[in-house]
Amino acid sequence: MTDVADARLKTIGQRLAQAVRDAGGNALISQKVGISTRSLSRYLTGEVEMPVLTAQQLADATGKGLVWLLSGVDDDKSVSFPRAERLDLVDIPRLNVEASAGSGTQNHDIHIVDRLPFSLTLLKQLGVNPEHAHFILARGDSMWPTIADGAIALVDISRRKLREDGIYALTVGDDVRLKRLQFGVNSLTLISDNAERYPPEVLTASDLDQVRIEGKVFWTGGGL
Repeated sequence: MTDVADARLKTIGQRLAQAVRDAGGNALISQKVGISTRSLSRYLTGEVEMPVLTAQQLADATGKGLVWLLSGVDDDKSVSFPRAERLDLVDIPRLNVEASAGSGTQNHDIHIVDRLPFSLTLLKQLGVNPEHAHFILARGDSMWPTIADGAIALVDISRRKLREDGIYALTVGDDVRLKRLQFGVNSLTLISDNAERYPPEVLTASDLDQVRIEGKVFWTGGGL
């Protein structure tokens, strides 16, 4: 890690430490977020970088904005960021959708819960238009180690009609799932990366009326 990156993590850690103190202390915030006090301490000292979802959860638990926590700029002033600092960032909406990396999760009243900053350069490299992108939450271990339980997944909703193999968010009946899909002539195979626990599921033509492709997953806490 570079000296600049080290300094940035320490500065974020100092802001987080202030927010945690104001909100009741390490033990209380760790319990609220569901992380160990050891993990929280490592974020406070800048020893490790927080995952985006954890940063959002800590911001929520301390009553602070995510933009302030990561940058020191108040959320309501974020539009005035110097162009050099905002040039490579775009805000991607995160939906209140939990997609099961397992047997299925039902979601109702879908809406945007917040927006997370993401690298515009990386989106271009992935071939994703930010206007067609959103984040959802992965639940379960069937896609481990590719997608961890609790990871956020970037979904490109313009890729709903593709018939190329890859990881997709899809609805089967009323359940939203994350699976690696393999397209056949009149069939669709749902593949779990955690194959020892979850065997492939083959959906035939009679089952496909219950399936709707929601979008292709291009990123989840790291490149897929």
